[in-house]
Amino acid sequence: ERSGSTIMISFSGSVLGTANTSFHTLTNKFVLKELTLSTGEDRDDANEIAIDHVVLPTDTLQGLCLAYKISATRLRMENGFSGNSLRMAPKKLKIPVMPVANAAANSNNADNAEGGGGSNKVMIRMQDNTSAEFKLYAFVAELPHMELVEAKAYLDLSNWDLDEALRSAREDEG
Repeated sequence: ERSGSTIMISFSGSVLGTANTSFHTLTNKFVLKELTLSTGEDRDDANEIAIDHVVLPTDTLQGLCLAYKISATRLRMENGFSGNSLRMAPKKLKIPVMPVANAAANSNNADNAEGGGGSNKVMIRMQDNTSAEFKLYAFVAELPHMELVEAKAYLDLSNWDLDEALRSAREDEG
């Protein structure tokens, strides 16, 4: 099972590294999540779902395109930015993805559906939202005028509960 890609960065500048070289691991992990969709859900394309992706400093346009199996052109069009990098992109991207049908769940739903108004269970590859780095950048994506230091302080005070930290920051803003 592949949980994501890892980039090793040497702070000493060494490419190969030695026993004395310290490394910092930056990751953007992905997880499969099961979602239940009603058959009558209002979407532009019945086969696509738009999910949010918080842009992390380690993200690249090409990396996101590979991870979500989407063309760079389509990703730029969906989010209204241009260029070959994420510098001009919003801090939170909308990414159209094709869900992978969960065959066992769908067959159970077909057996239990009443009156044709059933629901479909699908598996979606999504960004893992449990890391401290994700929470920090998700906070800044929601409140762009906040600096990372302020975001970290709110998250520390809320025991790294993102929703609580955002609520507290919005209350303090008045």
